[in-house]
Amino acid sequence: MWYDDLGPILESLVASLAADLKAERLALWILRLDGRHFLEDPPRNRYMRPRSPQQGCTKPQPSGLIDEEDVDLIDPEAPAHRALVLEAVFPEFFQCPLGFPRTLPEDDFLYRLMESDQRECVPLGGRPVELLGLPEPAGRYQWICRLANGRQMLGLIAVEPGPAAPADFGPAFEQAWKKHVIQWERLQLEASLARRTRILEAIQAVGNTITSQLEIHDILQSVVEQATVLMKAKTASLMLVNPETNELVLESVYGSSPDYIRKPNLDIETSLVGRVVKSGRPIMVRDVRACEAYQHRELAHSEGLVSLLSVPLRWRDRCMGALNVYAARRYRYTADNIYLLTLLASQSAIAIQNARTLSQAKHLEEQVHDLDKRSMIGELAAGVAHEIRNPLAVVKMLIDNWESHNAAEAEDIRVIASQLHGINRCVTQLLEVARPRPSEFDWITLEREIQAIFQLLRLRLRDQGIDLLIDLPEELPEVRVDVSQLRQLLMNLLLNALNVMPQGGRISVHAWRMDGRKLDSIPGETIVPFSQAGDSEGLQQPVVCLSLSDTGGGIRDDEVRGIFEPFKTDTPGGFGLGLVVVKRIVEDHGAGLKVLNHPGEGLTFFLFLRARPIDPGNGSS
Repeated sequence: MWYDDLGPILESLVASLAADLKAERLALWILRLDGRHFLEDPPRNRYMRPRSPQQGCTKPQPSGLIDEEDVDLIDPEAPAHRALVLEAVFPEFFQCPLGFPRTLPEDDFLYRLMESDQRECVPLGGRPVELLGLPEPAGRYQWICRLANGRQMLGLIAVEPGPAAPADFGPAFEQAWKKHVIQWERLQLEASLARRTRILEAIQAVGNTITSQLEIHDILQSVVEQATVLMKAKTASLMLVNPETNELVLESVYGSSPDYIRKPNLDIETSLVGRVVKSGRPIMVRDVRACEAYQHRELAHSEGLVSLLSVPLRWRDRCMGALNVYAARRYRYTADNIYLLTLLASQSAIAIQNARTLSQAKHLEEQVHDLDKRSMIGELAAGVAHEIRNPLAVVKMLIDNWESHNAAEAEDIRVIASQLHGINRCVTQLLEVARPRPSEFDWITLEREIQAIFQLLRLRLRDQGIDLLIDLPEELPEVRVDVSQLRQLLMNLLLNALNVMPQGGRISVHAWRMDGRKLDSIPGETIVPFSQAGDSEGLQQPVVCLSLSDTGGGIRDDEVRGIFEPFKTDTPGGFGLGLVVVKRIVEDHGAGLKVLNHPGEGLTFFLFLRARPIDPGNGSS
């Protein structure tokens, strides 16, 4: 329960009780079990929502009531943690000084008094207040009284009677408390209604924030941030199901260290959060550090994570993942907490599904547009090949066999042969775009192929005065590619860089291994999304990132996507097809491509290739 709800309720209760008892001063300790105050317990059966399915997320269930019984408590055998917390001192209602221990140690005599078989009110005989753990100013308390509602122990109250207080104080207190129990129940209901109103207002505001975003990465990050704030949690995380590996993958987290982000995926069959996905029911763990079923207890210790509440992300008849919040203290989450996080998870699932649908629609639209272009080029290429290539071969053969001893004629023949070669190259590129050959994939060493390409271009690099900066780690894992297509891709990128630096410059090539989930950290315009290949496993596998940079001056930011369209080029003698071939090869490999433009400086191409998975036995590829 939030303190701005709790404070006014307690102050009203204590002030009214002091007036009835004619007391000069009251000090109120409230008993917290697993971090929960008795006023945090809402009236039963007040919230309505679709009941969680009992046997997974396969069948829709009729509407039912939300309750703590809807949550699987993973550590029910663990005894509840008790704490007597000083909540109010009448009449000051002071804020406790900095460093003052509001929570009494468990060996304090007040715990023994609360558990004893003595009557409700016990005279203290003017016991000094420092034994009660009270800061100054305070008087001398003469009575200590237990607060209870039936068999439920609520706390203790110390009383300093005033001059008008009844002489027989014990029975007078018991009579006054019976009246205040009814008042407490009324205040409890008012507090519950106020909390529910705040929950609905918060969910509406959060829902507007989440659903207004279109990129799935922004949605996921917004969800965990809002969950952390609304639940007053230390950390929140969102995990989505990877159906290929039957694992839960950490997609977004807020309030954690890099160690938490690097933790491995969770197996749905054996993990606690996997139980949420399988059963469709939330789970609660009061202390994950002591829970045998929790797989990352050491990490929980280092991160300061204690209590866990995990709820399913449901879309229609399936569970797509789980939303988790961790408290930094031992806590048993209330029905309010469960209701709030369940509503947030429901909003999040809708937003995630909408973003996925929009992304798929955009990708299909781009594919249709690209197919239209390829179809047009294919028709053009077929006509060019039929009408030009055969006679062109005859002309080229005659020119190659034409000898002349006249210097002027010999130069004319050389020019004609050069132009014929350019026409033949254009026809060849058109055919490559229109009718790509089937790919033959294999695991290869990237460094060897890059060095081979530079060896072929060494003379041109030297003649143009190009400086090379190559950084290829020896431990780089193998990548799965079609070798000939990779060579063609690298050649086209390097020729593009050479064409924009006729007077010299620098080409930088770097490669490194990275986590497939962190590709969004690479800057630049996404030309081919890495996940578009449809392999849901790809984002969990290691990736080799290859960057190629030039110092050719770059382009305008609004031209970045245009350089991958057919026939768009500023290079003299170019046809604008080299980067079209590059994009097509990247798509055929299920790889990814980004372009980072620095106007006035140069371009950087980022190529993302699937790497051979690391062998956990020896740590090698």
